[in-house]
Amino acid sequence: MLAQGSQDELLTFMLVFLSTDHIKNPYLQGQFVEIMFYLTSPTQASPRGCLGDTLNFHPLALGYLMPALLRAYVQIEITGSHTQFYDKFNTRYYITQLFKLVWDNPTHREALKRESLKMDSYVKFVNLLMNDTTYLLDDALDKLAKIGEMQKQMDDTEAWQGKPAEERQEQEKLLRQWEGTARSDLDLGQEQLRLIKLFSKETKEPFLEGEIVNRLAAMLDMNLSLLAGPRCQDLKVRDPDKYKFKPTELLSDFLSIFLELGSRREFQAAVARDGRSYSKDLFARAERIALKRALKSEAELAKLREMVDQVEQIKAEDEADDALGEVPEEFEGQSKAGQEWSAHIFLARCLPRLSVFLQIPSRPKLCVTRSCCPRPSKLSTAARSASTTCRTRPTRSTAPRWTLRTWSTRPSSRRGSRRSWPRGRASGWPRPRWAERGRARMS
Repeated sequence: MLAQGSQDELLTFMLVFLSTDHIKNPYLQGQFVEIMFYLTSPTQASPRGCLGDTLNFHPLALGYLMPALLRAYVQIEITGSHTQFYDKFNTRYYITQLFKLVWDNPTHREALKRESLKMDSYVKFVNLLMNDTTYLLDDALDKLAKIGEMQKQMDDTEAWQGKPAEERQEQEKLLRQWEGTARSDLDLGQEQLRLIKLFSKETKEPFLEGEIVNRLAAMLDMNLSLLAGPRCQDLKVRDPDKYKFKPTELLSDFLSIFLELGSRREFQAAVARDGRSYSKDLFARAERIALKRALKSEAELAKLREMVDQVEQIKAEDEADDALGEVPEEFEGQSKAGQEWSAHIFLARCLPRLSVFLQIPSRPKLCVTRSCCPRPSKLSTAARSASTTCRTRPTRSTAPRWTLRTWSTRPSSRRGSRRSWPRGRASGWPRPRWAERGRARMS
């Protein structure tokens, strides 16, 4: 056991280096997380270890522990080692256990909410969390299906004994590998899934951002189809506790995430767009299993049915829009041309002149689409003026003064290094006097 003063000093030391850039090596940051995890592991003297209570009451930990753990979770993605893909899962497992240790403290949850307002960094964390959960659960359930198939083959004693000894040994070795992989993947994957369940309850907005919500909905639907759909029979194995496989707990966690986010329109639309795994019958089957195993209450199941009704309504609206068909080609061409010339006018009026010039291709084509320009005689007055604006080259009087210094420095074979006018310059740009003199001397 460490003295109280030593605990404070050690915690301060680790939080400082986890929260700042003094240590840039992600592997060393992972070592600090591992030390913190083992010092909070239960012992005979204390169920929270040496630092468990300190993490919940130390002023520095209350303000900086959550940001430090989120930062370490992201930084450990790349360690530079050839085993970094597998090393990161161990460190992130330690981080999830530390999150669970301090989750009941409302001060830590408030710190998490403040950190979620930094949308860029927090969305990156959510993205990595989803990547890990998707990979681990997909790999674990795939291995369980293979284990179940192998066990069925071994149950047929006569056919199994009829195989050559070398083939049986090879398959038994492969079975042991699958068992080890499934056990570790399920252990890690379930912890990551519980972390998504906890974080989506406290900070919903980052989980509803852009592509995050689409991937999250697809991942939840896919795993729900494996646990409650017709394919659930493939996951039956002997002694599931041996692999830490608890399908009812997994199903309950997935349904909890649906319930937390199901009231939001963004999540409902994302589920409706998932044409790979989603179906109304799937949720009806999951509801029957949850009711039979007492996984959710009647109120929660009613809330789930309400979400499914909203999803079906959105799906019907999308299908009605698709049934209208595409825009006729004759109208589509005119609309496309109008959009192109609107882009011309926007560039000409809203952006600086030099920026517009840099956007224009060197050939007489449109700025945005690079499709051939129509003849000026067939254009409207606004389009003709936009075309003239886009093709006009800046003159010496209209060009900004600093743009005349955009030449590059290149080594010359005659005298040291000489500045030369950049390639691809427009014919309307003035050539510096020194360039003309150098050209005359070289000729």
